[in-house]
Amino acid sequence: MSQPPAFNRSFSFSNFQAANPSLPIPGSQVDLELNNAKSTFDGVLTNLAQIQRDDGALKNGSVTFDRCRLRCKPRESHRHFRG
Repeated sequence: MSQPPAFNRSFSFSNFQAANPSLPIPGSQVDLELNNAKSTFDGVLTNLAQIQRDDGALKNGSVTFDRCRLRCKPRESHRHFRG
């Protein structure tokens, strides 16, 4: 599971409006920003779907015994680590 692309703003609408108070906000820049945000959100939702069911619970098999920390496992499973 790769990480989704980070969302980085590529245009400052505040700076544009300060420098051009009488011009409308450029629609192409709005589209670019929204597309970049959508790409990040789509990646997050794709990754979330790999570990979460539609009811909000963890997907079956998404957390395995091997991925649990030692302190979360039943005592019988790590008794050989005692001193």
